[in-house]
Amino acid sequence: MTRIITCQGEGCGVQVETKSHKRKWCEKCQRAANRNYMSRDRAANPEKYRARDRCYQVANAEKIREQRRHYRVANREKIREQKRRYCTANPEKIRESARRWRAANPEKFREQVRRYSTANPEKIREQRRRYHIANAEKIRERNRGYRVANPEKIREQRRRYYRANREKIREQSRRYHVAHPEKHREGARRRYWANREKIREQQRRYYAANPEKFREQVRRYSTANPEKIREQRRRYHIANAEKIRERVRRWGIDNPEKVRERNRLASRRYYWANPQKYREKALKYQAIRREQMDALEQTFYANKPARSWKEREQRRSALLAVARASGSWSPKTAKTPTNAPKGGQQK
Repeated sequence: MTRIITCQGEGCGVQVETKSHKRKWCEKCQRAANRNYMSRDRAANPEKYRARDRCYQVANAEKIREQRRHYRVANREKIREQKRRYCTANPEKIRESARRWRAANPEKFREQVRRYSTANPEKIREQRRRYHIANAEKIRERNRGYRVANPEKIREQRRRYYRANREKIREQSRRYHVAHPEKHREGARRRYWANREKIREQQRRYYAANPEKFREQVRRYSTANPEKIREQRRRYHIANAEKIRERVRRWGIDNPEKVRERNRLASRRYYWANPQKYREKALKYQAIRREQMDALEQTFYANKPARSWKEREQRRSALLAVARASGSWSPKTAKTPTNAPKGGQQK
């Protein structure tokens, strides 16, 4: 049997048809009353409801996950806003919770970071850039300490990176050199003087392993920088004059044929570069030699003229050999020998 009742809810007064003799509210007011009752009861008995919720979650794990997934999909922005507000209000609590979770799940954390980095490369670069700008000194100090503590590891990492990115590193170095020539030279100079013996040993090994390649590099550099090469050679010759003279003298003794050929070629080049000057110099040298030979002949063969041209040439050849052996004659001077015998005696 149905009956009609008037809702007793505050300010409601709606008439409802019902079969229950106990009902006093409409559906809307009944739900509100139930919510109030549950709220008061939950606040009064928290442990009871926690245990009940835990049992329900264990018994309906898949259902709970599905419900949460649907809720997250339907309320994404709302959840983000809630998280943002909570993180802003409790930063230390959030950091501690995240630290504990990372310590308990390292592999899972790495996989999440990897997936996020792959999906958001630009965002990750921007985050890293901001972090580096804000913590530049801290990062430098940390890197310095790591390098000091792990020198072998750092060398191996650099070696592997250089082998894997050789062309990229060369291009970066080339661009930096073009943009900062003075800074690049200063850095190279400091590195050289700090590791002088090591760099020389590396260059020696490289030259032994790649002689043709090394010569080609030197040739290209000399062709591109003739003035610089001349200045380097001039400074080296000034600093090592005696050493160079000794080396040239030994080479000349060991290679007489090469010396004669080089002198012949040099004389020919000098002649064709300026024939008139060459002839004048040759005539001057011949006049000096003639004067020397006349002085030698007057010293050794006074008042004994030669009977023929051939005898005169023979006399002069013998006198020249004697003067050279005694060290009293030089082709660049016109001095008469000082140790020659007097009185026209032939030595």
